[in-house]
Amino acid sequence: MAGKQSRREGNYSRDLHPLVSYAERLRLIMSGEPNYNREKEREAIAFIKAHPRTFLQNSFDRFVDNWAGTYDSQVDPWIQTLHLSSADVWFCSVSSVISLAGMILALRANLLDSSPLAMCLLLFPIPYYFTHTELRYRHPIDPFMTLFTVYAIVRLCSALRGRVARIPRMNSVEVSGRV
Repeated sequence: MAGKQSRREGNYSRDLHPLVSYAERLRLIMSGEPNYNREKEREAIAFIKAHPRTFLQNSFDRFVDNWAGTYDSQVDPWIQTLHLSSADVWFCSVSSVISLAGMILALRANLLDSSPLAMCLLLFPIPYYFTHTELRYRHPIDPFMTLFTVYAIVRLCSALRGRVARIPRMNSVEVSGRV
């Protein structure tokens, strides 16, 4: 697997899912779900052992996709129809960065109280980095991301308001030159 297209296919290929692929569905039916899953596990482990760099690159691509929405922006029919792929990636990326900043600020301000929320944000997506990702899998942590984003914005506004309050105001007499 080399090149961007291969890594994207390594990210997730709908064509290999039993709901889409007749051959895979037949294998699932014939062997039963537990046996089918064990076989897929063996195949995955064999692939990881044979191609560790590809596995790491695919995992990194999934990490980026989880926080930037790159895959969904290319396959979502609504995004494609409205020609909003770049805007979608930009929005997902910026909101992720602001959320991360808010999480860091919250952890610095009150480690004990903000740690459970931060753990949800950090730990929940880990399995998707190694399997497959779509933006919808991030929905369970979107409320936590929203809380951290709002916290970051409030802290920024408070810091700006504090700076504005510290700037000495000139009265009209000083401005006109008459002191």
